[in-house]
Amino acid sequence: MFYIKTAEPLTRTAPWLNKLEGGLSYLKAVVIDDVLGLNAELEADMERLIRGYQCEWKEAIENPAIRKRFSHFVNAPEEKDPTVEFAPLREQVKAANWV
Repeated sequence: MFYIKTAEPLTRTAPWLNKLEGGLSYLKAVVIDDVLGLNAELEADMERLIRGYQCEWKEAIENPAIRKRFSHFVNAPEEKDPTVEFAPLREQVKAANWV
């Protein structure tokens, strides 16, 4: 939660940590030692995130209207997307690199 509250939008964790003044020692002090007195707030925020979490892929599988949008990937040869190409990878197929 501290990362969510302090990172710039779309910043990955490693660059955020590299820019964090005090680095890992400071992060440990904030999260474990509660030097800023934020732990109760961070825990409450985390609990709200957990309660409100919905897996969008699970919903896509369970909801026929959403699942239909992915039909050209699942057993629907007559509806294949002509722009999607596949390439072999370790005896399986993967989407080919986009150009």
